Amino acid sequence: MMSEKSLIPHASLNRESAGIDSEWPCLHDPRSTESDDSYVKERASSTTRAVQLPRFIRKVLTITLFAFACPSFFAFAAVAQTVYHPLVPPPANPASVAAPHDDWYMTVQQKFDRHTGKHADIIFDGDSITNRWETTGKDVWAQYANRAADFGIEGDRTENLLWRLSKGQVDGVDPKLLVLLIGTNNVGRDSVEHLADGVKTVVAEYERRCPHAHIILMAILPRGRTPDDPSRLKVAAVNKRIATLDDGQRVSFVDIGPQLIETDGTISTDMMPDFVHPTAKGYVIWANAIPALIDKYAPERSPN
Repeated sequence: MMSEKSLIPHASLNRESAGIDSEWPCLHDPRSTESDDSYVKERASSTTRAVQLPRFIRKVLTITLFAFACPSFFAFAAVAQTVYHPLVPPPANPASVAAPHDDWYMTVQQKFDRHTGKHADIIFDGDSITNRWETTGKDVWAQYANRAADFGIEGDRTENLLWRLSKGQVDGVDPKLLVLLIGTNNVGRDSVEHLADGVKTVVAEYERRCPHAHIILMAILPRGRTPDDPSRLKVAAVNKRIATLDDGQRVSFVDIGPQLIETDGTISTDMMPDFVHPTAKGYVIWANAIPALIDKYAPERSPN
C-alpha cells in the first residue's frame, strides 16, 4: 500500500513537487495527452492555410512563432526533464534551503512507505553513509532493526534532507533519539560557513519536528586519502563549527573520525575503499560509539 504522502511526480508533473505555483500561461496545456506533433499540425493548418508551404517549413515556422508567443512551454520542457531546480535567491545559502534533487523521488517514497507514520524509538538520517547501515553495516544494524527507522538517502545534501522533513518524513514517528550524519555531499560545492549553517538548520528543524528526541549529531566523516587533502581540511573546519551545537541537553556531538584514520593521518582502503564510505569495520566503530547515549535516551524496553 502506498503512503498517503505521495512524493512521486506523475507524467503530468505535480506543480507543488516541481516548485511551480502559478498557472501555465500557454493556451495549449503541455500536460495534455495530445501529442506535440498533432498540436503543431493543428496550429499549422490554421495559421498557414492561405500559403501552402512545404510541411517541414510550416512546422518550423509554427514552432518558432509559438516560442515567442508562449516561452513558458519551453520552460515546462526543461522542468519536465529535471523535475525541480530550487530557486535560491542570492545571497541565500543553498545548503539551508529545502530542495529535492533529480531522479530520487522513488527512493524517498519507498522510505516514507516503510517508516513514516509508524513509531520508532530511534531514527537514523543522512546520506549514503547512513543508508548503508542496512547493507554494508547489516551485521551491527541487526541490534537496532526492530526499533529503528533508517531514512538515509544516497547522495543527499543538507537541503535534500530539509526537503524530506518539509514533506512530513517524520510525522507520526515520535522518536526518542535521532542519529544524524549529513554534509559530506555538500563538501565539493559549499563553503565551510555555508555547510556548517546547513547542518545547523537540519538540527534545528529536527528539534522542532521531534520535540521528544535527543539528537546524536555525528561529525562528518573524514574524506580524502591524505591528511592534507582539501576535502579533509574542509570537513575538519566544518566539524569544529558544528561541535558547538552540543548543548548537553538536546544535542550530543560524537566524532568517530580519529578512529577511521591511520596513525600517519592517511585513510586505509580497508576502512574506506573510496576514502568516503566506510566498510563494515567503520560501522562497527560507529555502533560502539553510541551505546551509552542510546541506553540513556532510548533504552530498550524489557519484555513483559
